[in-house]
Amino acid sequence: MKDEDDRQKRPPLGRPAKPVEEARTRRTVTFLTEAEYIQLLEISQRNNMSISALAHKLLIQSLNGWH
Repeated sequence: MKDEDDRQKRPPLGRPAKPVEEARTRRTVTFLTEAEYIQLLEISQRNNMSISALAHKLLIQSLNGWH
């Protein structure tokens, strides 16, 4: 009984769900040369970002520049 009571008092785990229009549900994969990967890694480290976050930011910036 005590374990059940403890579970009910704990906050939910994980991040709250994003609104449907903001949720990232699609996945894309790309391959990089070693030089491209190192460049991406260095930029991500300088900006204290994960490689994934940087790749997403670069992609969005590029998409927003296309007309």
